[in-house]
Amino acid sequence: MAGDSSRRYRLERKRRAVRMVAEIGAEHESEWAAMSRVAELLGVGSAEAVRKWVRRAEVARTSRADHPRPQLTRHSQAQQVATKINYRARRGGFGLRHPLLAPAHGEGRAERPGPERATRMLHTAGSEPR
Repeated sequence: MAGDSSRRYRLERKRRAVRMVAEIGAEHESEWAAMSRVAELLGVGSAEAVRKWVRRAEVARTSRADHPRPQLTRHSQAQQVATKINYRARRGGFGLRHPLLAPAHGEGRAERPGPERATRMLHTAGSEPR
């Protein structure tokens, strides 16, 4: 249905449209003509939708190239784990189910561990940064 602005397309169709625009762009007098042709071939409601997909793909490609993700060191990975454990412990999210924070067998029900115990248990479990 033409003009239906609430229509959703699968990610694979969007990626295919972007690839097709790149492939047949040289055969047309303008990029818009190539986008219109791809929209027609794939049965997309409008060339404007294809244009948006192409622009978003360009932005995503350039932002990945300009800002590569830094590799985490072993220390920073352990720090991220400790931060998550502390955050969840402060919120009471672990309860007694987490293996590092559960009381030893036979201790009975303990209070929920706080951030200090979470950090202490993490370091005694061998995840201490070097």
